[in-house]
Amino acid sequence: VELEPDFADAYLARAATYEKLDEPGKAAEDYQRATVFMDKSTDAFYHAARAYYNLGKLDEAMEYVEKAIELKRTNELAIQLKTKILLDQDNLEEAFNTAEVALMLKSDDISYYLHGLVNERKGDLDNAEDDYEKAIRKNKKFVDAYLSLAELQVKTGSYEDAFENCEEVL
Repeated sequence: VELEPDFADAYLARAATYEKLDEPGKAAEDYQRATVFMDKSTDAFYHAARAYYNLGKLDEAMEYVEKAIELKRTNELAIQLKTKILLDQDNLEEAFNTAEVALMLKSDDISYYLHGLVNERKGDLDNAEDDYEKAIRKNKKFVDAYLSLAELQVKTGSYEDAFENCEEVL
């Protein structure tokens, strides 16, 4: 970075290193700097968004994730991240629409899990349960999906099923 201050890959590498050193603020700054030089890189914008999200800076995260999606409409990681941001902002309708897009692009464990979170927050517990189960079928070791499913089952009085899902996690 000192030798070539406009060398974007150096900022990306240093940002990744800062993340490993548990210095998320410095990582976010370097990812942001990389986007200045890589203004057509959906990955650079996604990483900046993810870093800001991890810092709890939702407005900054949204700005970068939307740019990542603008550059590549099929960036499923960015779309999944946007769903998380919208959930944290309590924008359930847009979170649901974004989760639907994520599922259309890639029906993986994360997309089903996020869809389940949105459905649960909207009060659609039957579909949330179905989504969590689909996430688990896609990834038998998805602890968060098991726990979300168990918590939902406790809410609905399905205590034995909740117990089994907790046992599976253990």
